[in-house]
Amino acid sequence: MIIAGLWLAGCTSPSVVTSQPAPRPNLEQSIPDNVAEIYIEGMACPFCTYNVEKKIREIADVQTVSTDLNTGVARVIFDEDAKPDVKALWGKVVKSGFTPKKITSAGGVYRGE
Repeated sequence: MIIAGLWLAGCTSPSVVTSQPAPRPNLEQSIPDNVAEIYIEGMACPFCTYNVEKKIREIADVQTVSTDLNTGVARVIFDEDAKPDVKALWGKVVKSGFTPKKITSAGGVYRGE
């Protein structure tokens, strides 16, 4: 029935109906020079994300911070000509009371070394 509905709607491939999720793209390879993604452990509520975002906004040249509570990832966009300061980002996450696992940016992956 579903395949017939897809065919009527113009879809010619029954492979569209699948129970497998689509593969997630490797975001680490496509991050712009002025963006960093922080993988954070321990955030449990919107207030947690608010605290992380508030601390990160204290860093110079931060333009935008958005945090996804479901994935535990904070995406930080710096001014166009600025490069992410991964050590400062790491420190701000720790000061907000959470554990950063890694930070990805165009410069690579930082794990707090």
